[in-house]
Amino acid sequence: MTAAPGWLLLWAEWLLRASLQAAALFAVLWAAEPLLRRMPATVRHALWMLVPVKVLLPPALSSPFSLAAPAVQPAEGYAVGLLRLFADPLRAHHGAVGLGPEVGVLSTPLQELGWQPPASAVAVLLAALFAVWAAGVVRMLYLIVKQQLVVSRVVASGRLVESGPLAALLAEAAGRGGPKPRLVLAAIEGSPFLCGLLRPTIVLPAGLPGSLTRDELLAVLRHELEHWRRGDLAWCWLQSAALAPFWFHPLLWLAQERIDEERELAVDAAVSGATLAERAAYARTILAVLEETVAAPARALAFTGAPGARVERRLREAIRPVRAGAAQARGLWAGAALFAAVMLPMNSSLEDPVFATNRAAAVVETRAA
Repeated sequence: MTAAPGWLLLWAEWLLRASLQAAALFAVLWAAEPLLRRMPATVRHALWMLVPVKVLLPPALSSPFSLAAPAVQPAEGYAVGLLRLFADPLRAHHGAVGLGPEVGVLSTPLQELGWQPPASAVAVLLAALFAVWAAGVVRMLYLIVKQQLVVSRVVASGRLVESGPLAALLAEAAGRGGPKPRLVLAAIEGSPFLCGLLRPTIVLPAGLPGSLTRDELLAVLRHELEHWRRGDLAWCWLQSAALAPFWFHPLLWLAQERIDEERELAVDAAVSGATLAERAAYARTILAVLEETVAAPARALAFTGAPGARVERRLREAIRPVRAGAAQARGLWAGAALFAAVMLPMNSSLEDPVFATNRAAAVVETRAA
């Protein structure tokens, strides 16, 4: 009876456990949505960013005060136990402390009834699943590279603005003498956007300056500058790094939509102004840009937001954003840090017998080979 290779079991357990843990974190945030709506968008954005951060962390991350472990570990243990039973009945119960893969065969309840899992068939199935997963990862990486090339071509074909009224307007938006990204005018019909993690660049459609007022154009530039100051491009790449290996996870895609939306709301709240009149004018700017543009190239932070963004909510929060005083903001950020500390580690101990057993199994098989 041919069992699944140790490395294949390790891959399947990692993917399964990370997926379950991300789903649990998503469920908690989704259930807390009524409470989140009362927080500033910057805090909401940070909390939703925990979902892609979670899948990039080891599933065995442990903490003595993890509140997620009692809820997640039983489901994980059951799912991983079934995986190991079907994939390799010879090691189905070798996760106990002190037992390793070299210990004699222990029978399972199903084996005692005379049923033997078709280990060879399951090994083939796991190998097929791995091939499908790897193909999905390669496709995601291809799309990321392709989208980045589209953005690069748009920037390369544009005209760098180094002087004149637009350059002066960018300097005013950034604060005179302050650092700022490059400004490029491109022959596109898309939305203004920020791109370039290593060489930040604000791209304006060539026809947009002539269709917006000076104040509206200043608001657009301040919006993209706020993305740059917040480091949103780096967070976007982290989202892509999480989506590439977990392209099949629907809740991770939903979390990305929420992250994109909250990021735009956070930037709007930062630049919309202090008075109601200023915020209303900013909301009109959003509508003016939407009327003049279509979707921006992917892999960029566009003024009009991500495709499918809920414009109504953005306009509503632009006029009446959720803001907090200094003391309240400190309390909210402390609460967010505490939430991350108790939710990101989803193991209750520093020992992970399942992973330790399969790692040992993989080592033994490698030496035997």
